[in-house]
Amino acid sequence: METFDISKIRLIVGLGNIGLDYARTRHNAGFQLVNKIWESQHGSEWKEQSSFKSNISTIRVADHPVILCLPNTMMNNSGEAVSAICKYFQIFAPEVLVCHDDLDISVGEFKIQLAKGPKVHNGLRSIEKILKTDNYWRVRIGIENRPVKGNSSIAGMDYALGRFTTEEDEMLNKTYEEIVAQLFGKNV
Repeated sequence: METFDISKIRLIVGLGNIGLDYARTRHNAGFQLVNKIWESQHGSEWKEQSSFKSNISTIRVADHPVILCLPNTMMNNSGEAVSAICKYFQIFAPEVLVCHDDLDISVGEFKIQLAKGPKVHNGLRSIEKILKTDNYWRVRIGIENRPVKGNSSIAGMDYALGRFTTEEDEMLNKTYEEIVAQLFGKNV
């Protein structure tokens, strides 16, 4: 099992959907985490880059730049943005860290893993289809908080597109801080 090393990462991608209708939804947890990373690591100004189909910024990690990316493609086409950046900057899949929501993990929990993810996630499917590999790092952010995990009375997609409660927001802010501390080895 390979150990995560932030000094080997060149691209950090947050998955989510653009627009006010999706702001603060569970499915945008990846966007929220990348914004927290940006704040904590004093990233450069966000710039819309149409050639990369993304808003991008940079941070410094171990004396090298790391690109932060928030795709403008909507979740299901995230691979287009990731591919464009990887091709232009010659970034290989194991140098990519994708931050995303995960219904297989309870809210407040997370996992940092290589080539592992939820059973179904269209943003990851898009990336894997275009990169032709699943061999990239992920931060799997738990969003499951239904009374019964996987409760079939609320479809997964409907639940993921719902907004976090105030209590869940508080839990996630602490989770984001824990993730940043684990990724970068320091408190935020």
